[in-house]
Amino acid sequence: MINLSYCPQCGQKSDTHILAFRELLAEFADDLLNMDSRLWRTLGPLVIHPGKLTNEFIAGKRMYYLPPFRLYLILSLLFFLFLMIALFFPKSLSITN
Repeated sequence: MINLSYCPQCGQKSDTHILAFRELLAEFADDLLNMDSRLWRTLGPLVIHPGKLTNEFIAGKRMYYLPPFRLYLILSLLFFLFLMIALFFPKSLSITN
């Protein structure tokens, strides 16, 4: 009998569990704050060699980097968080006294 708990090509876990909002927040915090996380390993090549990420993803090397949709969500959340801070607290970002 074949065990399909993991992908036979890339080794990624085949889990179709739908995350609750609490689990999503916990995973977001873990991905963002963990210095050994896939987020930091993904941001370097994204900024320096963006085509490398695409080639690695197509080649099936997906476990080392953050999944594209999750990367999009994290960067969007960070962008809107900084935008909200800049709009609602403009004096705190001012350089002049």
